[in-house]
Amino acid sequence: MRRASWFARVLMLLAAGTLPAATQNNLTYYGGPIVSNANVVAVTWGPADSTMTTILPGFFNGIPNSNYWNVLSEYSTTGLNGSDGQPGSNQNIYQGVFAQLYQITPSTGGTTITDVQIAQELANQISAGNLPAPIVDSSGHVNSIYMVYFPSGFSITAQGFANCEFNSDFSSNGTNAPYGAIAYQGSIPCSGQAKGVSAYSDFLTVTSSAVLANIVTDPLIGLVTGNQPTRPAAWYNLKYGQIGYSCPTTGTNGTLFTSGTITTGLGSSFAVAQLWSNMQAKCVVTSQFGSGFNSVSTSITPNTALLEGGGSVSVNFSTVSTTGFPVAVQFSVNGLPAGITATVSPNPITSGQQGSLTFNADATAQFNPALPVTLTGLYPQCSSGCLNIQTLAGMTLEVIAASGGTVGPQGPPGPAGSPGPQGPQGDPGPAGATGPSGPQGAAGPAGATGPAGLIGPAGPQGPQGALGAPGPQGATGPAGPQGPSGSAGAAGAIGPVGPMGPVGLQGPQGVPGLQGPPGTPGPTGSQLWTSYVPLFLQTYTVAALTPDNSIQVTRIQAQVGIPPSKCSTNAAFIVSDGTTTQSLPITAAANDSGPIAIKFSAGSHITLTMTPPARCSGWPASASVAVQYKLQ
Repeated sequence: MRRASWFARVLMLLAAGTLPAATQNNLTYYGGPIVSNANVVAVTWGPADSTMTTILPGFFNGIPNSNYWNVLSEYSTTGLNGSDGQPGSNQNIYQGVFAQLYQITPSTGGTTITDVQIAQELANQISAGNLPAPIVDSSGHVNSIYMVYFPSGFSITAQGFANCEFNSDFSSNGTNAPYGAIAYQGSIPCSGQAKGVSAYSDFLTVTSSAVLANIVTDPLIGLVTGNQPTRPAAWYNLKYGQIGYSCPTTGTNGTLFTSGTITTGLGSSFAVAQLWSNMQAKCVVTSQFGSGFNSVSTSITPNTALLEGGGSVSVNFSTVSTTGFPVAVQFSVNGLPAGITATVSPNPITSGQQGSLTFNADATAQFNPALPVTLTGLYPQCSSGCLNIQTLAGMTLEVIAASGGTVGPQGPPGPAGSPGPQGPQGDPGPAGATGPSGPQGAAGPAGATGPAGLIGPAGPQGPQGALGAPGPQGATGPAGPQGPSGSAGAAGAIGPVGPMGPVGLQGPQGVPGLQGPPGTPGPTGSQLWTSYVPLFLQTYTVAALTPDNSIQVTRIQAQVGIPPSKCSTNAAFIVSDGTTTQSLPITAAANDSGPIAIKFSAGSHITLTMTPPARCSGWPASASVAVQYKLQ
């Protein structure tokens, strides 16, 4: 079952429950900062497994440059006021970048790691130079996001609650930087958190996308105090919490992420958590509304060409603005081998236009049947204040060496001209036949010793030899002499009294006494129907009553030994015959409906039912319930 985010507990808020279906998922802006240009630093707590090292770099390289990021871009704060009516952070959400996957050796011991320990460990690793320091923009807003992954066998907690994932922040040299903590997603209790996928790699990317989205749209939620979302909180929903939890579904494991699939600009596909779009009023994984940044796509036609040494070949390329506005793109071709150059025309080019890419090879170009070539374009994400990003297109060149022509017949000799300047030395002719060996000459003097050559690289380590056979067992040594007898010990304490013997047989039943006279009728005033509830874990019927006469319930009271604390949904005791219902919410130690007048007919089946609370920081227990009623 997916554990609720820590901040769904920090902000234990009761949903109104009366919002229209189309808006109950909408997120509200509370005025805090967001992350404009995400710089993602992935961190493994100790050695990473092969799935993490294979999946995470491609995932974090691709997702900040995909249409998934457009959904987050809808939550830019440019020109917005917070819910308090004051100006917001005035930021746009642009495309992000992936820094690197780092492995740390934590100083924190144990396998149950708290949010406080994670924050301190990240600060220490940055101070030691093992992790990059947080990056902030010109307005002082942080761009760095630290995503921390834990191996199998570890559990993570936030404010004492076990979690499969959560996001918080830590302080590094005066900068509050956000981090996400992801428990191992390959086994119970954290596998199976997403509906619609079944592989460990998919659970890993779905959970990562949800936490990353939480941080981009609400990075400093951990600094909020009290139980109401106020600055520095950014985007938050009172019912579901942060955007990563805005599209829940249910399954056999409880509340789950609703998953979807995206394809990044690099061509890779990943499972991600669906996010609520305020603009589209539904759960999505892509958006065309999030055009707060420019995006350019480039393609080459044809994407293969033949290039001969001493010659040239040209192909066409086209650019398209997929989001934002047309921008100037500066192209380059890097990594070409010696003997081959490339020219881009025009350069720069405005996105939406076409150009040509020409390759020139001199006579030294070497044969290569499949030379990969990448056309790289740099362009700004926005008009000012943000980074340049890349658009890439690839093709393949088949390179063949230069070929020479055949020599024609020799013409008649012309008249002798005046001697010209001496030309360069011609190529030596073919070697003549070897003459007979002459007598051996005298040995020349020994030459000086040349410098020692470089030591070659070490060869690979050979395979481990087979384990040798065990040696013979040594002979048993002689037995030592028996030691002297010890002195007698002191008498032990008297043992405890033995258990009581079995109870004797019951005696014969006595003779029944005479029946007493009939008693006078009891009063017709108030009567009590009492019950006891030890735990509030799931809905169940506490007790039932079928009156012989019509009754009127006049009051319901409940005294709770361990009262609830900060529940998103309160527990309740419900008295009902299926038609008439009266509920008593459980919000404190003493709970009283006050005077009421609820009538039930004779012979009706009246039940007392308990419904449990949800998301409590303190869970109620040990309740005594009294239902007062009187005959009608």
